[in-house]
Amino acid sequence: RGGWQVETMVHQKGANGLVRPDDSLRLTYIQGAMLGHFDVFQFGLSDTNALYLIGGPALSFKVHSSYSGSGVIDGIRNIDFNLIAGGGLEYKNLILEARYEWGYVSPYPHPDSNDSFKNRMFAIMVGWRLEK
Repeated sequence: RGGWQVETMVHQKGANGLVRPDDSLRLTYIQGAMLGHFDVFQFGLSDTNALYLIGGPALSFKVHSSYSGSGVIDGIRNIDFNLIAGGGLEYKNLILEARYEWGYVSPYPHPDSNDSFKNRMFAIMVGWRLEK
């Protein structure tokens, strides 16, 4: 009815209008997550058929960044701390999942302002279990 879901993913994130209205910042991260996995409702004859909730911390490491616009951006942080929450459906080998991710560190704190942005992500994922 529960357990741990350990995963590694590649994410691309970014922002438009970060410093000027016509600029854009793109960031690529490798993320490791340790998520609690709890089956809320199991159905059918197999224990792989379930509605479930997931949640937990994640750590993202920046592997690439690009900035388009006039000027250069320095000081992009290499690490982001994240919290993930979501849920899904497992039916036989098919997995459908939706999750939301909150970043807790601004990847680029603007030096001329107290404003900062934090990474946020909503994802819908489809998977196929090879074997259980």
